[in-house]
Amino acid sequence: MKIAVMGMGVAGSYLMARLKNSEHEVIGYERMPKERHDSICAWGTIKPVLSEFCKKTGRNFDDFLIHDGKNMHVKMNNDVKFDIGLKGLCTYNKLGLIQDFIKDSKVIYGIA
Repeated sequence: MKIAVMGMGVAGSYLMARLKNSEHEVIGYERMPKERHDSICAWGTIKPVLSEFCKKTGRNFDDFLIHDGKNMHVKMNNDVKFDIGLKGLCTYNKLGLIQDFIKDSKVIYGIA
């Protein structure tokens, strides 16, 4: 079966990685030119969920982890301060993970 995956963000690149060694002919399409394909910044996610997704593609999510949050310190405009305990919230190298998901895959850039 021929499969076209539109958009090489987190979901599209993950799908490319999952289908990479299948019997299907898979082509990814990304609207941005390759040299401008970017992620605006690090991204927050739920660590256990993305760890499981990475495991399904033979990757270790910890290789892309930037910060594994434990507490968030909040200071309000009225100087009220409090802490929020974080369970699994982390930031990660989103672009690095995307690029790793699609490495060695057929992706056509600059096509919307």
